[in-house]
Amino acid sequence: MISHIEQERFKEFRKKKKEDSYLKYKNKIYIIIYGAYNPPRTNSHLGEKERLEKLRDRLKDEGYSKTYLVDDFEGNDALNKSFDALEYADLNIFIFTCRGKTDSVTRELTEAIKKIIIWKCLVYEEVYKKSYTEITAMGRLLKDELKKNRYLPVQVPIEDDDELYFTVSGEVFQFLGSRYVSRLGIC
Repeated sequence: MISHIEQERFKEFRKKKKEDSYLKYKNKIYIIIYGAYNPPRTNSHLGEKERLEKLRDRLKDEGYSKTYLVDDFEGNDALNKSFDALEYADLNIFIFTCRGKTDSVTRELTEAIKKIIIWKCLVYEEVYKKSYTEITAMGRLLKDELKKNRYLPVQVPIEDDDELYFTVSGEVFQFLGSRYVSRLGIC
């Protein structure tokens, strides 16, 4: 049997542990999501921008209240707005989809590599697999550039928004709990 004093000490330990947890930073970390906004919705598919909005909203519901798409910010100069967002964000999430027109997100990721801020980026690509066929959403040259920087994209099944969300959510959680948070200066 544990004494009352030991029980109280254990309660204090757990309280302090909870207060010191990196989870308290969930609502402080600025997350920006990049990806294709086209093609739009069809009868059989959500639009690409709608998929990104869905991911953003699910992360917000999870407590990452400062999660945005680049398009959420004001400004007409899309290229400079995207480049500014890369530096502004604590965490940049790049989503490459098989249906999406990925020229913009490719350009944004290339800029993140160029500015040496890949350390605060997570990259996901959809993969279509059937029998011996595998089609990936990201181009080979960009993947080679990532490999040069010791980085590989996380692959997710094509058009499986739930799997994408759970994968991103887990990686964001790991990012938040890692040494990178101290590098951001929010803790």
